[in-house]
Amino acid sequence: QSHATSNANAIAQYAAMKALESGDECIKPMVAEFEARRNAMVERINQIPGLSCRKPKGAFYIMMNIKNIFGKSYNGRVIETSNTFAQLLLAEKHVAVVPGTAFGECGEGFIRISYCYSVSHITEALHRIREFVKELTV
Repeated sequence: QSHATSNANAIAQYAAMKALESGDECIKPMVAEFEARRNAMVERINQIPGLSCRKPKGAFYIMMNIKNIFGKSYNGRVIETSNTFAQLLLAEKHVAVVPGTAFGECGEGFIRISYCYSVSHITEALHRIREFVKELTV
């Protein structure tokens, strides 16, 4: 069991070997695409009143600051935590995000959103998030 769960399997080893032998040329288009997705997402998030984010330097995720949303309500339910925000956003607008509490206490007030999807999916998700935030009441 330990050999099956603690080490890279043969398929992963062959894939890594091929990647190392192939050089960086195949990576450049992917890097450019992810940079475009990231930049589009950061720009759109920072245009939504009450939400903000910083441009990440790595990974495929953005930590969106939702602290200015706390205390507002959606259909009578007060948003007091990132868990509540994430649950309501999924239930009402069908957008899945990860509550900041999944990353420890310091993550409260944030949600994590991925930019691994196409720009069209990102645009649609952020449109739904904008609509969700517009529908909040004080």
